[in-house]
This record gives sequence, C-alpha cells and structure tokens, in this order.
Amino acid sequence: MPLMRPTSVAAARWAGLLATALALAAPAAAAQGAPPLRTVAFTTTEGTWMSLDVTRDGRTLLVELLGDVYALPLEGGRARPLLTGRAFQSQPRVSPDGARLAYISDASGSDNVWVANLDGSGARQVTRLPRAGMLSPAWTPDGASIVVTVTDPFASRTAELWRYRVDTGEGVRVQENTNGLAAPLVSSPLPGPYGAWPSPDGRHVWFASVTPRPYGSRSGAGSAIQRIPVAGGPAETVVVEGTPAMKPMLSPDGGTLVYGTTREGRTGLKARTLATGAERWLAYPVDRHQLEARASRDVLPTAAFSPDGRWLYAAFGGRIHRLGVQDGSDTVIPFSADVSLEVVPTIRVAHRVDTGAVRSRRVQQLATAPDGRTAFSTLGRLWVTERAGGPARRLTATPRAREFMPAWSPDGRWIAYVTWDEEGGALWKARADGGAPPVRLTTEPALWITPAWSADGRTITAVTAPLRSSLLAPPGVAPPDAQRAEVPAAGGAPRLLGAVPRGAAAGASGMAAAPSTPAAAPPPVVSLPRAQAAGTVVLRGATVITMRGDDVVRDADVTVTNGRIAAIGARGAGAVPADARV
Repeated sequence: MPLMRPTSVAAARWAGLLATALALAAPAAAAQGAPPLRTVAFTTTEGTWMSLDVTRDGRTLLVELLGDVYALPLEGGRARPLLTGRAFQSQPRVSPDGARLAYISDASGSDNVWVANLDGSGARQVTRLPRAGMLSPAWTPDGASIVVTVTDPFASRTAELWRYRVDTGEGVRVQENTNGLAAPLVSSPLPGPYGAWPSPDGRHVWFASVTPRPYGSRSGAGSAIQRIPVAGGPAETVVVEGTPAMKPMLSPDGGTLVYGTTREGRTGLKARTLATGAERWLAYPVDRHQLEARASRDVLPTAAFSPDGRWLYAAFGGRIHRLGVQDGSDTVIPFSADVSLEVVPTIRVAHRVDTGAVRSRRVQQLATAPDGRTAFSTLGRLWVTERAGGPARRLTATPRAREFMPAWSPDGRWIAYVTWDEEGGALWKARADGGAPPVRLTTEPALWITPAWSADGRTITAVTAPLRSSLLAPPGVAPPDAQRAEVPAAGGAPRLLGAVPRGAAAGASGMAAAPSTPAAAPPPVVSLPRAQAAGTVVLRGATVITMRGDDVVRDADVTVTNGRIAAIGARGAGAVPADARV
C-alpha cells in the first residue's frame, strides 16, 4: 500500500527536518501565550462503541471509553484508568501470556499499534506508519506478532491485513483487498478485510471481507467471513446462516464462532458450533453495524470470551453485557468511570465573508489553438483569450452553463466541449469568436468526455457512457461500459468505435482532460458577479438554539435582511418590517 513507510533516505531526512522544526516552534508558540488546555471531567455509567477484552486470569475487563482505556472488575464496579491523555487509545487486546496489552493510538500523529504492560505502564509504539488508519489489533497465538487492519484513506482507499513483529515492528501483508474499488461516498467502509481473529491453534486468520454498497444501488453493503491459512494459500469463505456476516470471534478452544449479522434491518450476534454447524442467537438487537458508515473502528465493537469460553463479554446499548454462550443468558455488568479529558482550545480565526465578485481559483482543461489563442474552463464556464497573457471572455452566453473540456478545431474557428448538469451530459460546439449561439451535437443525456477533432474537421471523437453507469462509476474512473464515439461536426447520430480500456482514468469531477498544446503564459484570473439575496424575510415558527447554556427559543421569529440575520426573538416580540415577507 502507498505511504506505509519511508521510501527513501531523503524521505527520512525530510521527516527529521520536520520534527526539528516542530520542536523549535513549540517554545515559540508557548512564549506567545498559547491558550491553556481545559479539562472536562464527569462520571459516566454508560459508553458508546466500547471494544473490550478479558485478562487471562478471568478477573478483569479492559474497556475503551472516549479514547482512553480502563480496567474494570469482572463483576462490575468503578473503572480504573490505564491509558489516558489527549491521544485516542482504543481496542485493547491482552497478549497470550497475559502480561501485555496491544491497542491502537494516534499519539504519533497517525493511527499505529502500541503495546504496554497490563497495568498501562511502559507504553511503546510498534508500527510507525506516517499516514494511515488502523483498527482491531489481534495477537498471534505465540505472542510474537500482531495482526491488524490497515486502511489507506488517502490514496488507494482500501483496507488490508498486515502482521507486525512486536519486537522489531517489521510488517508483512497477510491479505490484500479483493473487493474492488472504494465507494465514492465518504460515509462507507473501505473495501477489504476487517477484524482479524487468529485461530487458537495458529493455523488460520479469520476476518470479515467487506464490500461497500455500490453508489446508487439499492443493494446494501456486503460482508462475508473468510479465513486464510497462516502457512500460505488463498482465503476461503466460511459459510454461515446469517448474511451479511461480519466480525468473526472464536472461543478459546476454537469450537464456537460468534459473529455479527442482521435480521429485519437490525444487527445481532449469533453463535455457531463449528463441529455441527448449529447456530443460535446470542444477542439481538445490538448496536447497528458500520457497513453503511466509515467503520473507522471496525464494523462492530470487539467482544471477548472468558478464558473458559462460557461467557462472551460484549458492549451494546451503552452497557457491558455478559452473555451465556450455551444458555443464552444476558447479565448487565454495572460500571462507573470517572472521565477526565484534556480539551484543546478552539482555534478561532476572524474571516470576512466575501460579498464582491466570485474570482476563479483554478483553471481546468487548458487548450491552445494553433495561432496561440487559449480556451479553458473555470467557474463552470468556458473562457477564451485572444493572445497569451491577454484578457479572457466568455465563449457562450449560456446563463447556467456547466461547460468543460474545450477542444479547438483544426482551423481554429470552432471549439467543441462537453456539458454536465443534473440532467446529464452532452457534446457541443461553439464559434470561437462567440458570434453565434452554441450548437448541441448530441440529443440524449449521457456522459461525454475528452472531445477531439479529426484532422479534416468533419468529425469529433469523444468518450461516452450511458447516464446510469456514469453515476455508478467511482470518481476518476471511466465507467466499464464507456465507448469511443464519433459525432459529425455538423450534427447527427453518434457512431460507436469500440470500448474504452477498463479502469481508464477520467479527470477531475469524473472528466478527463483533453490533449492540448501547453500555453505560452498562464491564463488570466476571471470573475463572475456574486448572486446575493435582497430584501427581508421573517422565518416564523422556528426553534432557535441560542448557544447560551440550555436556552432555546421555541416558536421564534428569525428576521433575515439581505442574506444576514438581523433579529431573533419570540413570535411577535419585535416589529416586523413593512416590506418583509413572512
């Protein structure tokens, strides 16, 4: 995966220089009177998304709560903090010998695996990834390595399983992503393996193979339980009754599998006796899974078996539950935790809202004519310059244009381009001098990108795809059914020329830049008038949260003048301007 470790001596040197700069800057910031930290302290008897584990002597629970790790007597009571501070520490797992715990912490500036003594002392960073996500660490049975899901949310946007040596931090990939590309939505898990659970006999690593919901699809996200041989070989799917199946957890003797699944839209935990295949519900419902969310701390919280395998300790509904693996009992374990969190002061920067013209900040798809004129897209419009460094003018007068990818005709008289709006896309051409309205060359809405003229100027070749498939394709990638098409420059039915190679890149906003000659000078900055509200409107019946403690104004009047809030008060408490629209 990219960005997993320094790739050269130069990279390491830059990292050292950055660390030195930050170290030198810290005293300066302190000297300038940086605002002090404040502490938020309270006592809670509930928690959300608490992953936990049981010590090997069966007497203590290790629980994550609000980014800290606590020790709790097995029968309940007051939780004792083990790992605290501003770093977010989560998902504690006890080592096979019972002397250490592994957990995820962002103390280094990025998620990494850390280990500490069972009492929280001697914390030490194991992995040193500069920019990655990590979740659900799991010890190998020999205690020498930790298997963890590593996500790359910035480049490949996938998840993989890696195994790291505890003593050296050396890592090797165990399982890559085999579930395709990431979904375009931020609120979906990255595809790949999640929640490793090495089998007690050391022969396999179990995990959930997660596939996010395809964009625009009514089918939900997918997840299947798989296991991969430690000795090598492909992963195999473990067939269970529930679907989707997620978060596999094996009992200490390896005879019982507990996993998450859904029924009637709600999530629960099922237990499966591996020898017979018999299954039963262990807990239903529990907290909703994260197959439709980012799953930054796995698709379900980590639960833990007691050393004898009789009980499963799991957190859901804000409480910790002791579940009878055989008898199906459910006992809530009461706890209280004194939480103390250091809160960094909010950075407040005064920012004046622009009210003037909207200036371009980025130029897209710059194309140059043989005589040096340029055309480019910015602010959703096409612009033309008559000479290098000269002023730019609009190519068309279309009031609500969404124009991209200009391409000059060989004689320089015409510019072909594409449009894209909520109705779909089309292929157009316009006179380069702006002397006539633009001409639409295609009739049916579809995706059109990368127009290019033929040498004789009689046809325009572009890439096209059906509207629906273009909406389902990930950003930056041409749809799988995209084809090259030839359109007569005078208008007429497109002629399909053949498929586009699978995985071919598309450019910004899913559109690829057309080939062009580099311009002699950068294009000028252009601007458009800013749309502004005018007049006064009163929003009546609003509920206003004032941010003054618990003060809430119900059935309020909110008066807005020229796009700015002018007054807030109870209904009828203030005078309503005569020209206001209520």
